[in-house]
Amino acid sequence: MQIRWKSFGFRALAVLLGLLFLAAGLPKLIAAPNFAEQFAAWGYPAWLPRLVGLGETLGALTILVGRFNRPGSALLVAIMIGAAVTHIRVGEWSRVPFVVILILALMALFYRARETRDIVDQRKQRPAT
Repeated sequence: MQIRWKSFGFRALAVLLGLLFLAAGLPKLIAAPNFAEQFAAWGYPAWLPRLVGLGETLGALTILVGRFNRPGSALLVAIMIGAAVTHIRVGEWSRVPFVVILILALMALFYRARETRDIVDQRKQRPAT
């Protein structure tokens, strides 16, 4: 019973993060003007919002699919580390805690996917009785 609730909780976390990053990534991917202006104000080139949007969208889709939580969460952690560095560099301290929470949630998803894979591998290696 405990494992089912734990699995449900991680699946819910994956869906929540997937939808959140999909909502954040799609506007950047379709080049919403406010994102281009914001990235320019941070000193980044005009093409970077689309690249970040593509990464966020791909990461979100891989997490939502469920089978590819590890690569998706790793990609999103890399993007969020860049976001944290940006917010710290420009002095937007109020945005940093949310980014750190997202990084921690993505890392939990990453390690849960590894743990689940290891359990499946152990079951496959057991001899049939």
